[in-house]
Amino acid sequence: QSRIDLDPIEPGLAPVLAVPLHALESVVRQGGRGLVSGHRSRLRQGLVVVEVGLSLVLLVACGLVVKTFAGLVLRPTGFEAREVLTLRISLPAEKYATPGQINAFHEAALQEVRGLPGVRAAGLTSTLPFYGRDEQAFAPRATPSKELRELPQGGVQVVDSGYFEALRIPLLRGRTFDRHDRAGGRLVAIVSDGVANRCWPGEDPIGKQIWLPGMDPGTPREVAGVVGDVHDDWRGPVALTVYLPFDQQPASSVFLSVRTDGNPVHQVRAVRAAVRRVDDHPAFTRVKPLRQVVIESMAGLYITA
Repeated sequence: QSRIDLDPIEPGLAPVLAVPLHALESVVRQGGRGLVSGHRSRLRQGLVVVEVGLSLVLLVACGLVVKTFAGLVLRPTGFEAREVLTLRISLPAEKYATPGQINAFHEAALQEVRGLPGVRAAGLTSTLPFYGRDEQAFAPRATPSKELRELPQGGVQVVDSGYFEALRIPLLRGRTFDRHDRAGGRLVAIVSDGVANRCWPGEDPIGKQIWLPGMDPGTPREVAGVVGDVHDDWRGPVALTVYLPFDQQPASSVFLSVRTDGNPVHQVRAVRAAVRRVDDHPAFTRVKPLRQVVIESMAGLYITA
């Protein structure tokens, strides 16, 4: 969990703690008409000190809260969430039982969505930033099974080329996925900049091989491109991510990301209708702007002393 260190507010308590409680207590006990002016003066001074001290505590605490959340908002995420609509599409298993059927549906649905007025880009992904991801070990070469526990872990995300365009994740080297990266073809991958620097520091990673023992035992993938790092966890470091082409790892339940010309909420009805022109059976869930996903991800953050 994210924590804010409130130790800096302790100096603000000093004036409060400096007031002898027994002195205040004795003054209060001597209440009534018999209070002399000296006692009343000391009481007023003590209360002023207490109020000022507590005010300083609240002021510093509020400043820390504002500073922390401002840092979160200003922290670069590596993608652009504004004007992006996201929704999950789930296909009925009895109708879409083979990878070929799944790929054919998604290809037709993307063509319909991309043709809508006001849509700039659309892409598929197995997950979205801040929705969690599948963690897998990766390595730049085959590794004996006894050493698998020592391999670095990274997120594995299945996407198509339109996903990078929709979220505006920059391509740094090489290429994104294309029509040649299909089932039965050469296994390829796109890696984040963090993975490239981890596996091949100071080298050009394009054309190098990356091994995912948990997914492709004994079969390395060729690195086709490098994209920018994505921060998808407010509490952790930059995400190490290996992207696989959707056509080689099809799934019946995926997220559709749609970049629009304006408020993405205004495109919900049109996007649903476009998908249903291909098939009326898919289920739609988690329909929301990507910016809302980012904001909701901050809900788990809390402050402790």
